[in-house]
Amino acid sequence: LKLNGDNAVGLGAVGAVINVNGGKIELTSPGTMFVIQNNGKINIAADTELVIPDNDMTIFTVIDSVFENNSERALLIPVDSVGIYGKTSVIINNSRIASKIISGVKAAQSTGIYLEDFGQAVNNDVIDLGDKGIGLFGNYSGMRNGQTGTIIIGNEGVGEYIVFGSLMENEGKILIGERSIGLYAKDVSGSVIYPGTGKENQIKNSGEIYSAGELSTGIYSVGLDNVNRSEIQNTGTINLVGNSSMGIIGERTDIINSGNITLGSGQVSLSGIDFAMGILGRDSKVILDGGKITLGNYSLGVGVTSILEDAVLEIKAGEISVGEEGIYNYVKNISPDKTAVLYDSSGGYYDLNRTKQVGIYSAGGDVYSNKTINVREGTDSKGVYVENGLLRDITVSGLTVNVESGETGIIAKNDPLSQKNITLNNNINVTGNSAEGLLHEEGKVINSGKIIINGTDSFGIISVVK
Repeated sequence: LKLNGDNAVGLGAVGAVINVNGGKIELTSPGTMFVIQNNGKINIAADTELVIPDNDMTIFTVIDSVFENNSERALLIPVDSVGIYGKTSVIINNSRIASKIISGVKAAQSTGIYLEDFGQAVNNDVIDLGDKGIGLFGNYSGMRNGQTGTIIIGNEGVGEYIVFGSLMENEGKILIGERSIGLYAKDVSGSVIYPGTGKENQIKNSGEIYSAGELSTGIYSVGLDNVNRSEIQNTGTINLVGNSSMGIIGERTDIINSGNITLGSGQVSLSGIDFAMGILGRDSKVILDGGKITLGNYSLGVGVTSILEDAVLEIKAGEISVGEEGIYNYVKNISPDKTAVLYDSSGGYYDLNRTKQVGIYSAGGDVYSNKTINVREGTDSKGVYVENGLLRDITVSGLTVNVESGETGIIAKNDPLSQKNITLNNNINVTGNSAEGLLHEEGKVINSGKIIINGTDSFGIISVVK
């Protein structure tokens, strides 16, 4: 069977069964190899030869059907093509799907499974695609990379990608290249809520996301609806060892993490420092409820930023570790009528024993924490750095900061033109010599906490106008 025209269909089964017992099916121009509709079936013998062009193909189109891919052969996808397209259908993949090798290179911009109109899919085998590939894509659909599923993506691609009120889960493994994303959700104007979730988009990772490439991202969600927010739940493992990678990023998205995130280091670029980031929430709520976040140098453990909506970082449990010139917690507010707040009830301590570390950095954000921060001798580290502008009063309260010789516990800097206050209510223990408990650089700062000095040549409070 040979078809030469554009947009041709090789075989179509509409509520019927077609058995292909060998021979050859060839499409010489872009089109669709097989169409299955109304629960039709096409059974293809392993010795059947399939010949397709090198671009713009859909291998299977499935409409209003349940389709299970149990092929003994790999489903090979050319450039700008789709392996299985499903509309209002259930797709179960139990066979290998891979980019076609063209001139020795994996075909780019291919999609393993593409779903629309409340389609459902589960991948139980291997999807192996080239650069800019997408393993699973869903538009108002639900999809899952099962426990035996593996998705492999080259550079600048996405393992699983959802839009317009969808659900995606990873229970297996996702391996991505540089500048790629493991799980990506993007809301668009007018998105519906995925049934049963109450969320714009919902992302769940209980499996493993891995990359050795630079500038990769484990999970990224961009939401629009501030009431029925998108949500990320990570109970699995994110291991990104390339430079300047990001574990979880959320915009107008609730992030709940009890999994483990391990990243490499950030790096210095012409524009400054490209930080490695464990978790960052923009206009989002981030909850740490366990797990370990381990990062290299030039890194940010967990942070939130308020731009257009309130941002909250709530730490209930878990461990955070950063390298040299790393920041454990970051909270920033740039809105006059919104807030950015850190609540930490987990106790424990941050041990600043590497060069130029910062325990908590607040730029216009409130901090309420029972954490103990140890600023170790010889590190040039800072327990807390807090700065404020013209927007609102802020408070940093509840911390215990232990300061060893030659180090500084808290630095507070307010805009000298501001009528807003920085209020500090913490316990500072200056245990070393030639150390500073609180360094006030400028502006209105109120300290109502306790400062104890045990070392010599040390200051409880020192005010310096720069």
